[in-house]
Amino acid sequence: MFNMFNIRANSGGFGNSVGPIEINDLEIDNVKHCGPLSTLNAQVTESMNVAGPVKIQSSSISNLTVSGVAIVIGSNIVGDLFKVAGSVEIEQSQLNCPSRFGSNNIKIVHSSTQEIHVEKDKTGIKEVLILDSAIVNGDIVFESCKGVVRSFSSTINGRVVGAELITVDERSRLNQLSP
Repeated sequence: MFNMFNIRANSGGFGNSVGPIEINDLEIDNVKHCGPLSTLNAQVTESMNVAGPVKIQSSSISNLTVSGVAIVIGSNIVGDLFKVAGSVEIEQSQLNCPSRFGSNNIKIVHSSTQEIHVEKDKTGIKEVLILDSAIVNGDIVFESCKGVVRSFSSTINGRVVGAELITVDERSRLNQLSP
């Protein structure tokens, strides 16, 4: 990222921080932040609330709430709820809690997750969930009843409600508009 303040020392938590920040090699209880935030090898044990883009790498985060773009790579998200209002990209991660997404662009790759709830897009844009070699252990529910789930080599152990499920036979067809 850019001009990031890097936190590496042990800390119980911090709140209401502002500006770009990195949390690396650190175990911390709580984070409340406004601005870009990235983690690497971090553990947040109680909750993380971020107003801004987030990149989580090789970390374990409890009760993550993001207002902005969320990218999660090689990480474990736990707690009561993973909530994002913005685009979501999850790769090689485990979401061991229900997810609630306010986004029309959600991609889950080589990851496992619990139930997924997609809030209605207020702009009227169709919500799309892309599953690429993913496992969903629970229902996928779209509030709008106009969603699309595009799946390649994925398993859904639950129902798809309010969305059309399109299974494609080639990974390259996941992002195409037609089946």
